[in-house]
Amino acid sequence: MIPDDLRVVLRRLNRSRGSALTIVGLLALVMAINACVFAVAYSMMWKPLPYPGQDKLVRLTMHATKMGMDLDWSIPYLDTIQRGSEQFSAVAGYQSRELGRADSAGNVVGTVQAVLAEPQLFPMLGARAEAGRLFSDDDARPGAEPVALVSAALWKPEFGGNPATLNQKLWLGGVGYRIVGVLPPSFSFPQRDVRIWLPLGFTEEQTAMSNAGSFGNLAAMARLTRTTDSNAARTGIKALVGAQPTLAAISEQIGLKIGVEPLRSIWLEDRSTTLISMMGAGLLVFAVTLANVYNLFVLRLLRRRQEFAVLEAVGATRAQRRRQIALECLLLVVAASALAVVLMPLGLTVLQHFDVMPKGMPQSIGLDAATALALLAMGAAAMIVLASTASVIRGQSVYEVLRQTGNGQTASASVNRIRHVLVTAQIALTFVLLFGTTLLVRSSGQLLAEDVGFRRDGQVIATLQSSNVDPDADASTLKANVQDWVQRVQSLPGVRHVALSSSAPFSRNVTLENFAVAGATPEGRGGLPKAYLAHVSADLPAALGLRILRGRSFSSAEVQQHAPVALIDDALAQRYFPGSDPQGRSLRVAGEEGGPTDRVIVGVVARARQRSLQQPDEYPSIYLPAAVPLLLPGSSQDSAEVVIRGQNPQQLAVTLQRQLKQSGLPLRLTQVMTMQQRIEETIVDQLRLNALLRILSGITLLLTAVGLYALLAHSVTMRQREFGVRQALGASQQDILIGVLRQGLRMLGHAFLLALPPALLLGALLKSQLHKVSSTDPTSLVGVALMLLVVGLVANAWPAYKASLVKPMSALRSE
Repeated sequence: MIPDDLRVVLRRLNRSRGSALTIVGLLALVMAINACVFAVAYSMMWKPLPYPGQDKLVRLTMHATKMGMDLDWSIPYLDTIQRGSEQFSAVAGYQSRELGRADSAGNVVGTVQAVLAEPQLFPMLGARAEAGRLFSDDDARPGAEPVALVSAALWKPEFGGNPATLNQKLWLGGVGYRIVGVLPPSFSFPQRDVRIWLPLGFTEEQTAMSNAGSFGNLAAMARLTRTTDSNAARTGIKALVGAQPTLAAISEQIGLKIGVEPLRSIWLEDRSTTLISMMGAGLLVFAVTLANVYNLFVLRLLRRRQEFAVLEAVGATRAQRRRQIALECLLLVVAASALAVVLMPLGLTVLQHFDVMPKGMPQSIGLDAATALALLAMGAAAMIVLASTASVIRGQSVYEVLRQTGNGQTASASVNRIRHVLVTAQIALTFVLLFGTTLLVRSSGQLLAEDVGFRRDGQVIATLQSSNVDPDADASTLKANVQDWVQRVQSLPGVRHVALSSSAPFSRNVTLENFAVAGATPEGRGGLPKAYLAHVSADLPAALGLRILRGRSFSSAEVQQHAPVALIDDALAQRYFPGSDPQGRSLRVAGEEGGPTDRVIVGVVARARQRSLQQPDEYPSIYLPAAVPLLLPGSSQDSAEVVIRGQNPQQLAVTLQRQLKQSGLPLRLTQVMTMQQRIEETIVDQLRLNALLRILSGITLLLTAVGLYALLAHSVTMRQREFGVRQALGASQQDILIGVLRQGLRMLGHAFLLALPPALLLGALLKSQLHKVSSTDPTSLVGVALMLLVVGLVANAWPAYKASLVKPMSALRSE
C-alpha cells in the first residue's frame, strides 16, 4: 500500500513543484538558521570540553570596576594565589605571543602564534606527549635552556614525524628553542591553531610586590580541589589578597574583582547574551515560518479538493487520503531537513564572520548529536503543523465539492479563521522582534554618539610591538630608527600628524600611577590618588584631535630629553586646582626611569574617554613627554601606539604596514584600524547582536509580507463571484479596491493590538541594556508600526488591484 501511495504523492509534488519547493525552501532556511545558532550555543555553553575533569577546570579573571574594564593578571597577584590558595590543586599562568620564525640560517620566514605556559598547565589539561616529554619545572627556571613543545600538526609535515628529529631547534624571535616533546593533534589550548608552546617562568624580581600594579599580558587558569566550588574559591582568593597590604590597597583603589569562571569562558567571553538572544529570535522566526507553511499547504489542499472528492466517489477511503497527506508532509519535511543540513556550513561561516563563533574553540562546532536532535525536533514541529492542515478537507461533502467550480472552492469557516489568526500572529511576532531590535540598535547608536573628548574622524591607530627586539640591542640606535620611521610616515601624502603614545584612548594597554599634588588630601588606603598615565610624543594632541584648554603641548626638546613637565586633563585640573590656573604648578609622579619626580604642569587638555563608552572614567589622566615611549629593550612594556591623522584613513592603514616593512625595523604593527573602529570594538558584542538581529528581522518581515500576500491573494481568488455580484449591483472598482485594502489593514490593526503587551514586556526585559533609550520608546513603537504598515500595504496592493479588475459577467459565468 505504501509504495502505491508514495507514487501518487510523488506525482502530486511533481505537478505542483513551485509550491512544494517554496515550502521546502522556507523550512530549510529557517531550520538551518536555528540549527547553526543552536550548534554554536551548545558547543560554547554546554558541550563538554575535551579535557579530563573539565567541570573542575576554571578560568581566573580580574575586573577593575572603577576603570570599567577587564585586566590581565599581575604576576605578584598570581604568585600569591599559587603559593597560598587551598582551594586549587594547581594554578597556571600563560601568555599568547606572536613571534618571528627564522630558518637555521637566520632568515625570517614568517610569524607564528606561540603560547608561553607554566609547566603545570599541561597536566591540568590532561595533556600527554605523543613523543618526547612535557615541560618540567626546571625548564621554566630563569637561565634554563630554551625548549619547546610542538603539535603533531607541525611536527609531522615539517620534521617527518620521526622521533629521531626531536631535539632539533626552532628559531623564534632570534632564540633557538630545542624541541623536547610533541603533543597529539587532539590537544589544543588556548586556541586550536596554536602549534608551539614555550615554558613560562617568573623571576624573584617579577614576583616582587613592587610590580603588583603592573597588569600585563598574562592569563590564568586553575583546577579546583575535589571538595571546592567556585564560590569557595572566590572567598579564599579574597582572603589571600586582603591579607597582603600591597595587594589589598591596589584592589581597593581600582575596585578589583577576581572571578572564578568555568574554563569555557575563555572562548565564550561575553557571547552568552548574543547567543541566547539569537536563539530566541530564531524561534520567533521559526514560528512565523510555520504559520506561513501552514497557509501554503492549506492552499495546496484546497486546490485539490475536487481531486480528493473524485477519488472518494470512486472508492478511495478517507484513511487512504489521510495517509497520502501525511506521506506528502513527511517528504516535504525530510527534504527541508536534508537541505538545512546542506546549508549549515554556509550559516556557520556567516556566524563566524560576525564573530559569534570563535575560530579557536577546542571542540568542533557543527552537526553533532545534540544539533541533530534539535533538527529532529524542528522537523517534528513542522510535521505536526503540516499534518494539521488535513482538517481542511475533513468532513467535506463530495456532492457539494463536485458541484463547485475552481472559483467556488472554499475552505470551512473554521479553517479560514485559523489562517487569519496565524497571519495575525505572524505580524504580531514580527512587531515584537522588530521593536526589540530597534531598541537595541538605537541604544548602540546613542552610545557611539557619546562625546569622547577628542575628534575621532580621520584617524588611524595601531599597536607597535617590539617583542622580537633583541634584549641586548642598543637602545639609542633603536630609538633613532623609530624616530626616522615616524618622520617617513609624517612625509607620506595625506598625513598631517603622527604621534606615539604608551597608551591611547580605548586601548588594552593601561597604566595607573600614584601622583601627589601639594596641599591635596591623600585618598583611600593607598594614601595617594591614581591617574591614567601615558608617555606621549609632542604631536599627540594634534594627532588625537585633543583640545588644549590652557597652556601648551610639549616641545620637541622636552620629549627628546624626557623633561620634568606634564600635561593634565580637565578632570584633574578641576578636582585639584579648583578656581585657579594649574600652569606652573607641580605634581609628583613616576616616569619611565622609575621613582617619583616633581613635574611642572605646562598645559591642560580636554578630558578624553580612556576605557569604556558604557560608564565614565573613574580616574583623571596625566601625560608625560617621551619621543619613543616604553618600546625599548628592557622597558616594562613591549608596545606603543601609533596615532595618525590624515586623509583617507583606510588607505593610510595599508600604507602604514608597508612603510614599516620597508624600514627593516625589528617591530611589527598589530590591530591597525581607524579610531572609530577601535571605539566600536568596545561594544562589539552589542553591535554583533544588532547585526544578526537585523538579518533575522529582515527575514521575518519578508515572511510576514509573503504570508499576508498569500492569504489576501487566496481570499481574492475565492471571492471573485462575490466581487462580480457586487459590481453588478453597482459597486465601483474603487469600492472593491478599498474593501480589500481595508481587510488587510484590519488584520494589521488586530496584530498591533495583540503585539503591544509582549513588545512592552520585551522592552522592560531589555531595560538594563539600553543607553539613553526608554524601554517604551514611542519613536521605536511608531517607527516599527509604520514599517509594518508600509509592508502590509505593499502586500495588499496586488491582490486588491486584481479584485478591482474582476468583470461581473466573467465572474457570474464561471459558476
